[in-house]
Amino acid sequence: VGLGPCQDADGTPAPFDCSFCVNGDNCISTSGSYSGDVFGSIKELMGTSASCVKGYCTPCKGIKPGDPFQFKLDIGVDVSKCGSTADFLATYNYFAELKLCIGGVLGEASSKMGWSLCQSLGKVTYHPFISKLHFSMSLPIPLPPPIGVRASLAVNLNLGDISQACDSHCSTFGPSQHFRCLEEFYAARGVTGVDFRVEVLLGVSIPFVGTVGKWFKVLGFDFAEDDNSREIAKNKAGVTIEYIGPSPWRQICGRAFSGVNCEPYAGDQDNRANDDCRYCGDDFSIWRADPNNPRSLCIRRDDYNGGWGMNLEIACPVDNNNLKVIVPIGSSSVNTKCAMPDEPVQCRADGGNQGVRLGFDTNSDSYSVYQDGHRWCARRTDYGGGWGQNLQLECDPTGGSFGFQVANIHMGSSGANMKCLLITDEMRCDAHTADSAYRTNDDCRHCGDSFYVSVDNPWGYVCARRTDYHGGWGLNLWFNCNSIQSNVRIRREVHIGSSSSNTRCVWGGSSNIICASYAGNSGYRRNNDPWGDSFEITTSGGNVCARRTDYHGGWGLDLQISCIDG
Repeated sequence: VGLGPCQDADGTPAPFDCSFCVNGDNCISTSGSYSGDVFGSIKELMGTSASCVKGYCTPCKGIKPGDPFQFKLDIGVDVSKCGSTADFLATYNYFAELKLCIGGVLGEASSKMGWSLCQSLGKVTYHPFISKLHFSMSLPIPLPPPIGVRASLAVNLNLGDISQACDSHCSTFGPSQHFRCLEEFYAARGVTGVDFRVEVLLGVSIPFVGTVGKWFKVLGFDFAEDDNSREIAKNKAGVTIEYIGPSPWRQICGRAFSGVNCEPYAGDQDNRANDDCRYCGDDFSIWRADPNNPRSLCIRRDDYNGGWGMNLEIACPVDNNNLKVIVPIGSSSVNTKCAMPDEPVQCRADGGNQGVRLGFDTNSDSYSVYQDGHRWCARRTDYGGGWGQNLQLECDPTGGSFGFQVANIHMGSSGANMKCLLITDEMRCDAHTADSAYRTNDDCRHCGDSFYVSVDNPWGYVCARRTDYHGGWGLNLWFNCNSIQSNVRIRREVHIGSSSSNTRCVWGGSSNIICASYAGNSGYRRNNDPWGDSFEITTSGGNVCARRTDYHGGWGLDLQISCIDG
């Protein structure tokens, strides 16, 4: 028993075989003993209308005597799709595939009947134009028929960026189709990943012939990187993707979230960026309604006197000239909501209405937009409640600056009626900044909680006190304040802990540490508790001491306070 060059059933040597196919079924094949005009046959095949080709040679080794089993290694080149240049570049690959086949008399008989009694053991393909390497391996688990168990391993690797040939091909198109072309190349690569699985067959398995039934995964693992092909294609093509969505109207105008300069045909079949309804024949005209506003955009369907159902997306070059300022109002469960921009602006009174607000939705919601101090507010006028859409206003910058930075303070929930945070910046806060129309968290906006916000200088505490109820609150409170100067103090967190005696001292982490005498009291301490324990905090040479003042004994809470490194 040993390995040697394969033989036919009649003993004729067949150490290798070569095949060349055009358009799938138009093939020529020759064994190692063939002496015909191979190149003449190839020339004849290439005269067909298709350009899909597959050519490979197969060295063969058989188990002696009789070749009952043969090992065949296909080595060659394949182009599986040939409808376009992009298809050719994406599918052109070199491959090597190892197969285990039934040989001898049985193999010869099955071959004459058109059966292929071969099983793939492993295959490697390399796609040079899209820099993709794919490896798959089948691990047969020998069990007597009709039991079926199999294991498989698949590895996909992206070895670098797509080739210059792909880039050059895509750059011949306009911006929107340039993006589509690049995205299709990156999608053809897939993501780098590994998939291993063991499956059992609920049915019948006959080796080398096939199975009847369904395979079920019983063991395995898989890993795959995030698919960032769209982002890479956007960056390379220099475009942004603007979501238009469906529309019941033939024409819709609105404001893009980015400044864009779109091609008039960017929504047509070969150019649009959405994948749904890819082969629908919808045609669109796209233009800028306001020539001085790069966010202004109109879309009209040209092939039908009505709207469209697809989630239309268009790829457009970025144009950031003369951009206005976005004021992010967002959604709201109450009738009015305000937001503070990063710079002084002037907003239109109808800036929240359809066609003026950012986006291309067809909602009929209408709003009155007005200024409240440094904030801009939207009040819904067609309904007494809130709204679900992510309302964004486009406003004109008026020049200059506020003289402060907008800071979003996370106060969180509280078990006590007041809660304070020691902030490192010098802050100024509006007293009503945490009320329902002004706070920046959206949870429980309709609950009616109202607050009085103050700044405790010189220590730098920002405090929120609930005014509609004597207890604490459960919402995750966020609100805006004005940061006048950054990092005017260094905050140190001091963990004092519990104590069995009336006073406890700990090292504060710095010999210069100073603390407010009331830093351990309810609302000021870092503990989010409802208890009324009160303390006097003193410092000396870096030691921080807490003395309980409402009771002559110790305390059980895990006291934590904020201090300043003076």
